[in-house]
Amino acid sequence: NNDFFVVRGVNITEMLFIVWDRWGEEVYRTTDPSASGWDGTYNGRELTPDSYAWYLKARCGNGAEYIKKGDVTLLK
Repeated sequence: NNDFFVVRGVNITEMLFIVWDRWGEEVYRTTDPSASGWDGTYNGRELTPDSYAWYLKARCGNGAEYIKKGDVTLLK
């Protein structure tokens, strides 16, 4: 369960989704609303269990824009 950290929403037309490690290094970025999401890896290697920061900017078909940010804990 929960093998991917993914953005889900109805009618997302544009988005920017970024995940950083605790030192501010970007470990995941996508602008594709249909992307499968972050799988807890960076450059092909599994990352250590830790807390990771994320940022999302999304635009929906009705023109509404949403900006959200938070953290996610990676467990193995």
